Amino acid sequence: MNRRTLLISCVTAVTALAAAGIGAVAVSPSARAAAPYVYDISWPQCAGPGSQPMPSPANTSFVIIGLTHGLAFTENPCVDDQRQWAVDNAKPAHAYTMATYPTPAQITQYGTSGGPWTGSTDAGKLRNVGYAEGKYAAATLSGISWKPSTVWIDVEPRSSQAWPAATTRAAMQRNRFVVEGLVRGLEDSGYAIGIYSNAGLWNTVVGPWWLPGVPAWVATGQHGEATAVAACSATSFSGGKTFLTQWTDGTYDFNAKCAAWTATPAKAPAPSVANDVNGDWKNDLLARQASSSQLWLYKGNGAKTGNVFQTRVAAGTFPSSSYNLVETAGDLTGDGKVDLLVRSTGGTLWLYPGTGGTTWGTRRSLGTGWGGMSAITGIGDFTGDGKPDLVALQKSNGVLYLYPGNGSGGLRARTALKSGWSGMDRVVGVGDMTLNGIPDLVVRQASTGTLYLYPGYANGALGTRVTIGTGWNSMWLFAGVGDLTGDGVPDLVTRAKSTSGGGLWLYPGLTTGKLGPRRSIGTGWQVMNQIA
Repeated sequence: MNRRTLLISCVTAVTALAAAGIGAVAVSPSARAAAPYVYDISWPQCAGPGSQPMPSPANTSFVIIGLTHGLAFTENPCVDDQRQWAVDNAKPAHAYTMATYPTPAQITQYGTSGGPWTGSTDAGKLRNVGYAEGKYAAATLSGISWKPSTVWIDVEPRSSQAWPAATTRAAMQRNRFVVEGLVRGLEDSGYAIGIYSNAGLWNTVVGPWWLPGVPAWVATGQHGEATAVAACSATSFSGGKTFLTQWTDGTYDFNAKCAAWTATPAKAPAPSVANDVNGDWKNDLLARQASSSQLWLYKGNGAKTGNVFQTRVAAGTFPSSSYNLVETAGDLTGDGKVDLLVRSTGGTLWLYPGTGGTTWGTRRSLGTGWGGMSAITGIGDFTGDGKPDLVALQKSNGVLYLYPGNGSGGLRARTALKSGWSGMDRVVGVGDMTLNGIPDLVVRQASTGTLYLYPGYANGALGTRVTIGTGWNSMWLFAGVGDLTGDGVPDLVTRAKSTSGGGLWLYPGLTTGKLGPRRSIGTGWQVMNQIA
């Protein structure tokens, strides 16, 4: 975003001229005096030689005030004066801050202590630095006693302190870790957030990252007002509702308010929705009790050691006589909330949309004939289009199929991933344990009890399997729950057979794709016949 930015809040005189058949001609700012404006102001508007003037209060309806001096961990030197200008002129305001890839020194400074993740992995360190960027912005706001309803995050390439080129999914993911941490840092400070970018900028930094619950502010470049207005109703770069669109004439950047615009948007859901059912940035576990068919939500507490769950809460009833599979699926519906898959004994697969709490929306059918699958699991975004997918193992032929999600609660045509899997009796979507940006699968061979990791590859295939454990026939239930240990690497949870004690075990994921030493996280779990 050009920091010398002028943002116009609605379709103005240019639209009127176009409607009259004159076309979208260039109109000087003075000719738009009757229009209400939204101005983006920051350090270029500070007093001094070469600075840009503050906007005319008479023409201003809203301002967005920059908190940084162009990079994270810097401060707009006149942010207090600009905020006071908005107060003196009774102008409502949002804030914006820059997302920035950290320097080695910043990773050293903030990587282990700047946020809630452990600093034992690069994933944790990068998230922590992003978190510290968010907290730095929040400190700027606190220092001037300002609590705006929203802080926008600017995500775009930079010439100084450049983002690493997102040429691989691993590189995309590293950049995403920073943005994810920044989002959490602001939300933990009490702010709703939105993101400024466009498809080209966004994909250059983080790739096709789908954040459907996060408001979007879309830059359309030098393509005129009509293009920007049309972008209001198009799918945004991240799938979120488009609140604002921007176009430029090379000198000024103009902005149109879209239908979704509100000065006080709701808090966006966390971008890490692998198993975060209630949207609090902590991954959770669902378990169904056999005797009552009660589904329980064991909310994660984010603890890095010891007990990893809060007190359980009821999350619906799914009778075993009617449903023989319960599985989390990630955000299949595209609203930023974790959804639930339930298979009926008749073979219909049902999707229950998540609500971000302990209830589920109205179910919808994903098709019949799913009774022929011995395993169905959410795998995450395997295809690389930003939308989570499913995999299922067919009993009759031992073929593992990929069912790509369409981002709106449906599935596209399936393709075969692997054959010869008739001997596999557990297939678990564990997320990206190898940290290459592509989700992996954990699979158990029934005859030997050997546990294998099948790494996801960039070409949309599963790589050569790696043995990650033996003697796993003592385990009955498996769940890929995302990161419970706080190091940024997904973990595996299992329930032992009743004859082996029925205990619940946490196996922490390692960056090598292996599993660390297990630890007990519950006893008496033989009463549960499903975990997810």
